[in-house]
Amino acid sequence: MNVEYPILPSYGDNPTEEDKENTIARYYGHQNRAGFFPVGMHNTWHGGIHIEDFGTDIRAIADGKIIAYRIPKDYFTEKDNENNKFSNGFIIIQHNFETPEKIKFQFYSLYMHLQPKTEMENSPNGRNIPDLYAKYTAKTRVNIRETGLKIR
Repeated sequence: MNVEYPILPSYGDNPTEEDKENTIARYYGHQNRAGFFPVGMHNTWHGGIHIEDFGTDIRAIADGKIIAYRIPKDYFTEKDNENNKFSNGFIIIQHNFETPEKIKFQFYSLYMHLQPKTEMENSPNGRNIPDLYAKYTAKTRVNIRETGLKIR
C-alpha cells in the first residue's frame, strides 16, 4: 500500500527552508481558523486538517476504493454573507492495510468541502476533473420476474 501526506506542496523543485516551514505551518493547520491536528482551538480532539486555500492540490492518503462521494454543481453561500462560499462535496475512501506481520485491517479517509462541478470544469485543461466524474452507462435486460419480499 502506498501511503502519502494528502497535500501536494506548492513550492517548486528547489524550496528554501523558509518555504518548507511556511508550507508545514499552513498545511498542518497551525495558522487555521478552525484548529489544527490533533487538538483543535477549543482544546478538543480534532482528528483532521483544514486546508483553507482555494485551489490547493490534494491526493488520497493511501491506495483504496471510493465508497461514497458527492460532487455539488456550484458553491453554496451563507444567508447572512454571500461572500462566504462553501461546498458540501465529499469523498469517502476505504483502505485495506496489511502489516509486515500479516495483520489485515480496514480504515477510511474522508475528504470534505471539495471543489464543485463548475470549478472543476473551469480549471485549465480540465486538470481538476477526477476520473470518477466520467459518465459511465450500463444497460441490462432481465427476463426473470422476481416475486416475494426482499429483506437485507
